[in-house]
Amino acid sequence: FFLIQEANVTFPDPDKHKIYVSQNLDLINKLLAKKKDNRLGAQNGIEEILLHPFFADLDIELLKQKKLKPKYMPDI
Repeated sequence: FFLIQEANVTFPDPDKHKIYVSQNLDLINKLLAKKKDNRLGAQNGIEEILLHPFFADLDIELLKQKKLKPKYMPDI
């Protein structure tokens, strides 16, 4: 519980663990900010989140209309 509330989020070391994490860690860190007032989206909701560079290539209107095809669809 302490780690969730207080500890910084850490990611695997790519060289040591051979696990490569997206370059968009900035987005993840902003969404996981400890203080809720500092989290991405806390001030202006989803619009603030969608303005992050990670979503720059996403056509929001097509997404809202559910007309986007996912790049990957898992077998269920």
